[in-house]
Amino acid sequence: MRLPSLCPLNLIDEPTTGLDPRSRSDVWDAIRELAISGTTVLLTTQYLEEADRLCARISLVDDGRVVVDGSPAELKSRVGGSRVEMIVPEGHDVTSTAEHASAIIGEVPSIDPTTRRVSLSMRGGAETLARLADGLAVIGLQLEDLSLRRPDLDEVFLRLTAPATQEGTTS
Repeated sequence: MRLPSLCPLNLIDEPTTGLDPRSRSDVWDAIRELAISGTTVLLTTQYLEEADRLCARISLVDDGRVVVDGSPAELKSRVGGSRVEMIVPEGHDVTSTAEHASAIIGEVPSIDPTTRRVSLSMRGGAETLARLADGLAVIGLQLEDLSLRRPDLDEVFLRLTAPATQEGTTS
């Protein structure tokens, strides 16, 4: 009887807690090298950016149970697509800018008046972003910042572990 060949396994628990950015990057490089060498790395971390950068497959655990697992891209796609975010410069009305942006891309905006940030769900990619920028330029608005982003794993965790989504939770 022949035993199956065993793959080396390395369990790494919270490897970058308390590290400065340079040291954290060095640890991440070492973990990547382990994985490339054929070692299976089981990483536990509360820093979901770390998991996103290092892991091919992620299991999100809440209250001692796996809530969801998959690749980082799969997990992000479960909570929605891209968002466009813009910072409205001083001297321009945030609410009217948000309404104008909403009319251009057909989504309901969320507004943070303190940071002057407007955020909208967005279908499409660069072409929709360009159409939005052009539409805002027509009204004479040059934004301080305009960006397109996907949800991060922190958002995934918060959305998928919200009390209203947990089994047995009553409102």
